[in-house]
Amino acid sequence: MILSDYINYDRAVEGILKDQPNKKTAETNLRMRLNELEQEMSSVSAIDTEKEPVDGGEYNDKSLNLVIEKQETIKKLNDIYRFNAAYNLAWNKLNEEEQLVLKEFYQSGYIRRQDAVDVLCETLHCEVASVYRRKTAAVKKFKKLLIG
Repeated sequence: MILSDYINYDRAVEGILKDQPNKKTAETNLRMRLNELEQEMSSVSAIDTEKEPVDGGEYNDKSLNLVIEKQETIKKLNDIYRFNAAYNLAWNKLNEEEQLVLKEFYQSGYIRRQDAVDVLCETLHCEVASVYRRKTAAVKKFKKLLIG
């Protein structure tokens, strides 16, 4: 048996859609932290390599910790950039109606799904069953664009 036989790709895509606003927030926070780290690194004394220190010392430890944290932050930012590039490529290939349906269902913050359905029924001038068909079609198209 293949692992992909056990993966519910529709549910995975729905999770990705719900998580996208959090990714944007994380990107902003990581950029701010990277700027803070760069400022901290510029204020820490340079490591003196001419002496032969027995212990690392306070400044050397702090410098090393800042370098490590900066590298980890850059890695996390690059991961988010790669994810967002794939997400945006797929998202931009959806038409406005598909984007609207997916936003209302997964990113608008409604506690009840029925609230999203009500808004979409009014906006799209259609019945409940039609809204759910459009959602299913939009998720399917987004899944194909994002995952393949």
